[in-house]
Amino acid sequence: MSFHMTAVCGTVIAHDNFSFNRLKVIENELIQASTKKFSLEKFYKEPSISSRQMVDCCRRLLQLSLPYLHGMHLCVSHFYSVMQDGDLCIPWNWKKGEAMK
Repeated sequence: MSFHMTAVCGTVIAHDNFSFNRLKVIENELIQASTKKFSLEKFYKEPSISSRQMVDCCRRLLQLSLPYLHGMHLCVSHFYSVMQDGDLCIPWNWKKGEAMK
């Protein structure tokens, strides 16, 4: 297991590369599972969405039945929108039709 140190606001923080890599693996598995379950043409996140946020979003999505997403392009973002190319964006922290605060 490898560690590296980062200084943040004068505090040294140890980062566990194993945990970060494991989170990325979980994120990718959940993206694949969501893409398959909802028959999405494309499922992705905006660069400003962290892996933890994406994992949280996917876990909650996978608990639902959303047949109307079939064939869609779905983007995880910070807000609801429809892109010019037709991609549907939902906030990572959505909750039963609205964003959680």
